Amino acid sequence: MVLVAILMAPITWYLWIYTGSANANFYFAMTMVFNVAQTFLVSDLFYAYLKRKFFLKNGITIPQFNGVEGQLEFR
Repeated sequence: MVLVAILMAPITWYLWIYTGSANANFYFAMTMVFNVAQTFLVSDLFYAYLKRKFFLKNGITIPQFNGVEGQLEFR
């Protein structure tokens, strides 16, 4: 998603400024895609940090209760 935004932003800017065949909404859409991709990246990194912190504290294996495997939940 980030790669698409990085590749499409200069193309839409060129089409908007030089050729006049696109409008500012196309360029705005590329910036929105880039911002959403950055948000996903940051949230994935934060989730990985929390998961690593949990595993370092509690161990890699999830305990079993009454023969049923436990489920990992963040609250």
